[in-house]
Amino acid sequence: MNNQANIYEWIDKTPCVSLQGLLDAGVECLTPVERKDGRITFPHWDRWMARAKKAGHVVRRAALNRSSLIAFHALPDKYKYLMIKRFGKPDQNNNEAQWLIDNVVIDEEAEKFYNEYQLDDGRWLPDDHKEKYTNNASVLNLIDKHFEERKLFVKKFGKKFRPPWADTSRKINLAQNELNHSLPAHPKSLRIVFHTYIGQGYESLISGKWCNINSEKITPEIEHWFVHEMANTRQSADMVYLRYASEAEKRGWDKNITRAAFVARSREPRVQQLIFKLRHGEKAFRQKYGQTFRIEKPAFSNDVWVGDGTQLSMVLPEYGS
Repeated sequence: MNNQANIYEWIDKTPCVSLQGLLDAGVECLTPVERKDGRITFPHWDRWMARAKKAGHVVRRAALNRSSLIAFHALPDKYKYLMIKRFGKPDQNNNEAQWLIDNVVIDEEAEKFYNEYQLDDGRWLPDDHKEKYTNNASVLNLIDKHFEERKLFVKKFGKKFRPPWADTSRKINLAQNELNHSLPAHPKSLRIVFHTYIGQGYESLISGKWCNINSEKITPEIEHWFVHEMANTRQSADMVYLRYASEAEKRGWDKNITRAAFVARSREPRVQQLIFKLRHGEKAFRQKYGQTFRIEKPAFSNDVWVGDGTQLSMVLPEYGS
């Protein structure tokens, strides 16, 4: 963790320093003085506070369980340079990353899951991947909790919550080294990983590279059988795979394809669309995947005889079953 995270605080995007933070850091100039009534004061700090308040800088008085605080820029230059030399310049980005670092709680269930996860070829996940997958799950748990809290908050005001993916991905990227995660940097990719994780759980975070070699063994003929089995039986890829051994025996197919390879193939968008179409029919498929609407102004006034002078164009992409 960066040392400056223990020193600088932020009030409305203004970097500040607290008396307790400086004391914990051992800043020598803050010598305590005992008054006659037994109270301990810090003359240097009191003068800085008075000067900062007079100049209109951020000032926060001490309260129960809370140290006094002033804006960093209100400090005398001598001490600002001293702090920058020791702790670095106050960085808002560091503060944003610190929110994640301070609030992430390691998911013990995820840790157990990845420690016990065995690949179809008998291998176990490498230790560094176990740690990263556990950290990924822990970070996504925090995001989910934060989004739910924000959703309830804005709902009180009759507003709709829109997840701030750009802001969230920036904070996650800033905390990557401290949290040792491997979540994607791009907001759209992060959103996809998040929703997949919420829907499918811990296994969704395991990289598909573990079954890429086996996945290549799935020929178009095997995929055709697999897709139709999933569509007709309405069972999961795991359940359909249990019947593959006997089918491979009858048809002379490769028997060494792993369960993980079939699961990975079933998660491909192209395959999911095929399964959905076979299960629910052409009409339902077009409603979900293939139909969009576009309102266009007519090129000439008499092109379309409708009251509002607009036309409805239906755009349907080609799709082969």
